[in-house]
Amino acid sequence: MKAFFGVMLALGLLLLLIARSCDTPTTADNASPPIATVSPTPPPAPTFPTSGEGHANKEVGLKAYLDPQRTFTRPSGRARYVFAEDPSLYYDDLAGASINRDAKRRRIWWDMPEGKYIVYPLEADDIFFRWWQ
Repeated sequence: MKAFFGVMLALGLLLLLIARSCDTPTTADNASPPIATVSPTPPPAPTFPTSGEGHANKEVGLKAYLDPQRTFTRPSGRARYVFAEDPSLYYDDLAGASINRDAKRRRIWWDMPEGKYIVYPLEADDIFFRWWQ
């Protein structure tokens, strides 16, 4: 029994020495510089996002990249979509939050160019606006 205990003790010490030798860095490892950990920074939010939501008022409009053919818009009230590259080009959404939209006015909206728009309320001081593709 003493012999068995001695063999087990010797094996345990041998395993302990092997484990410790694997944990200690060699001189080649000490010479290399530590690896820098860089946390990735998220990309900045686009100035005119293709989808989102927010509030717009008469002084500060909501910036959005809209494609009238593909973008779904849901204003909480009547809204004006001003084309940012040519402010003389705009569309007045008179239906606002109503589901019943005039087919003739919808065709006018669909004929508007794709691009950067600034959304303003027509009547209220503030509207909530949501858009997505």
